[in-house]
Amino acid sequence: YQRRVRGSKMKRTDVSFYQFKIESRFKKSLVTAAKIFKENTVDQIKAVCSEKMTYHEHTVIKSMAAEEIYRNPYSFSQKLYEVVAEDLASLGILVHYYIVLKVERAD
Repeated sequence: YQRRVRGSKMKRTDVSFYQFKIESRFKKSLVTAAKIFKENTVDQIKAVCSEKMTYHEHTVIKSMAAEEIYRNPYSFSQKLYEVVAEDLASLGILVHYYIVLKVERAD
């Protein structure tokens, strides 16, 4: 996707990797996920995770300087991971990892 960051247009290429799973090691997390997603298919659960990821990407992008994102996509990935992990944990979902390998100028 493309996004304007403080006057610069940037795009995150689809060179990113992430993995989610329903947290089953802790009973509370498993019960939470079961209550929230009991009527959902796997594809619907994936869609919820992807929507939350996209929302948080926009939030993190707004909070960082464009040059910082370009120079250090790992820092962007880390900040995004922290935000998304907390949000999805409230749904009983564990984020194993989220890595962005490339961010570039769109203009």
